Amino acid sequence: MYIDTAIKDGKLTITNDIMFACVMQNADVCKGVIERILGRNVLDISYPEGQKTIKELLTDKAIRLDVYFVEEPGIKYNIEMQTTDTGNLPKRSRYYHSKIDGKSLKAGDDYNRLNKTYVIFICTFDLFNYGLPLYTFVKKCSQNPDILLDDDQYSLFVNLACDDLSVIDRDFANMIKYMQNKEISDSFTKYLNDNVEKVIEDDQKEGGAMLTYAKKIEEEKIAMFEQGIEQGIEQGIEQGKNCIIFTLVQDCDITPEKGAERIGITVEQLKENMQDNGYTFPE
Repeated sequence: MYIDTAIKDGKLTITNDIMFACVMQNADVCKGVIERILGRNVLDISYPEGQKTIKELLTDKAIRLDVYFVEEPGIKYNIEMQTTDTGNLPKRSRYYHSKIDGKSLKAGDDYNRLNKTYVIFICTFDLFNYGLPLYTFVKKCSQNPDILLDDDQYSLFVNLACDDLSVIDRDFANMIKYMQNKEISDSFTKYLNDNVEKVIEDDQKEGGAMLTYAKKIEEEKIAMFEQGIEQGIEQGIEQGKNCIIFTLVQDCDITPEKGAERIGITVEQLKENMQDNGYTFPE
């Protein structure tokens, strides 16, 4: 399990998921981020689900904080900042692809109408532990890896914990450095930082609800780990693990199915155990 902080010097950074979702509502920022990840130009984009305010994003936190948009030819994207290794990101990428496809076709439509879809997670940790700045996945034939399934689904994981950025181009590397430590090294990272500062300024004018909320979430996660460690010492490693799983399920950071699988019990047993230990099971 990995949890990173997205608050530095008393300010939210781009790696805070609400901050990221806010700045990505700016189409120019959104295009710039995607262009650096994909290494190609992106045409005009639109937000089919509308552009959300800070207040709307705070409300949505109980569900999920991702950014969904469409490039002019019909290419669809789902992108999210991830500071916690919940153990379910590969399966979550599969779910996001299915949700995107579900919005694309009506009954009787030809499957060839499905456009390319990109699901992208920008992670503050190395999910696969190979030290690469970017992991891109497409489906290949097991018997002959040269044969692609060609279903136009792409899952990408950006690794902000990467130290060696020599294998990617300068623009992408500069963006990663900004997300790592707020290093401004070109016009885009300055533009990105200006947008982050604008969100911070707007939040302060509205009473700082966004910063307060982010601090509360981080405090809860720190307390979760401290409680897990204490219970691990007092009641054994297994109980400490259960405490962490209970909290992750309660906060909707992982699904009840994944939590039950991690502990090795049924979802119904997980619900009973959580309630017996004072946790709230999500309905």
